[in-house]
Amino acid sequence: MQPKSPEYVSKFRDKVRELYEWAWDNQRDAAGNVGNVRLASLLGSVGPNGIAMWVAGVEPQFKASESHGTARVPRVHFEAICNDIFGIPEAIFSGEYLEFKDWLRQHPYTPPATWKDFAARGEVTSAFRLSSRRPAHERGLALPAPGDLPDERFRVHDEVCVEIDLSVLLPTESHSDEPSLILLVEDADVTECIYPSANELMRTRRLAAGMHLRLPEDIRQWIRVTSPVGVQSLYAVLTERSLTRDVTSDLLAGVISPSLLNRLARRITALEFGEFKAVKRPYAVS
Repeated sequence: MQPKSPEYVSKFRDKVRELYEWAWDNQRDAAGNVGNVRLASLLGSVGPNGIAMWVAGVEPQFKASESHGTARVPRVHFEAICNDIFGIPEAIFSGEYLEFKDWLRQHPYTPPATWKDFAARGEVTSAFRLSSRRPAHERGLALPAPGDLPDERFRVHDEVCVEIDLSVLLPTESHSDEPSLILLVEDADVTECIYPSANELMRTRRLAAGMHLRLPEDIRQWIRVTSPVGVQSLYAVLTERSLTRDVTSDLLAGVISPSLLNRLARRITALEFGEFKAVKRPYAVS
């Protein structure tokens, strides 16, 4: 995949200073950082000195035009500033300065929504569950504080399948011919996409209202529960319309970074793919 072209932002230094005041009121974060240093800590891949030179436009990598104060911002940082840190439309940040200031005046700062916020709203429903080959009475756990564990329990290497009743989760009155499904598994360390997937076993026929979906469809090829031990969660997100190619490409990568998860949650919540339904199934692994 070719790297994305950098973004040219006019009056970059002035815009960033406006953002510091608008979002943070020029206050320090919990670590005592303010301004450029605070921005550097959030971006992560750029040091404080690099941010200072970037904003000043004196580092060759971020060369700025002296006549127009236009900075050449790597696309990855541009997207992070707009979408993950300040929650400002990309077109506004890269556009005319007066329009940028007008937009800030008209929109009080709201921290960008996160995947954690989105996931917390997921419903637990019997229409979305994990089925195991092993009877429930054979799947006991020896973990502390059993009252804090989900009712659904498995052991590492148990063979399971995902069952989804689309007659409940996908409204029959939907006019969409191309609903989409995302399945994510989350543990204490990572979040991994298992559908859509490059794994042939996780392919399925076209989704439609009224279907009872089982993944994998072949009962002989059920997937295995993996470590770590503890509580894990399976999430399903059904959208009214098909996902865009860039989203599908990100999901096929398997393990999804927190920043990509956050952006996906915001795009779904903004109804970019039409109406949606999010459900979850927490379970314990021993």
